[in-house]
Amino acid sequence: MNNSAFCFMDAEKETCHDLYELVVPCMTAGGLFVADNAVNHEATVRPMLDRAPGDRRVDAIVAPVGKGDLAWRKL
Repeated sequence: MNNSAFCFMDAEKETCHDLYELVVPCMTAGGLFVADNAVNHEATVRPMLDRAPGDRRVDAIVAPVGKGDLAWRKL
């Protein structure tokens, strides 16, 4: 995977944590990542939701708009 400045993830929710760990190193500094359905599938994506806010590589927030999105910016 090449370095990316933007990633929108709308994948099988069971794979989200693994995909998060694959995507973070490939993002450029300042790159933006958005994961769809972070609120209405909270139980399934919980590992990713627990990881992102404490991950020193990113600045993350869950936006409770619609079905909810996890958004983060690569530091």
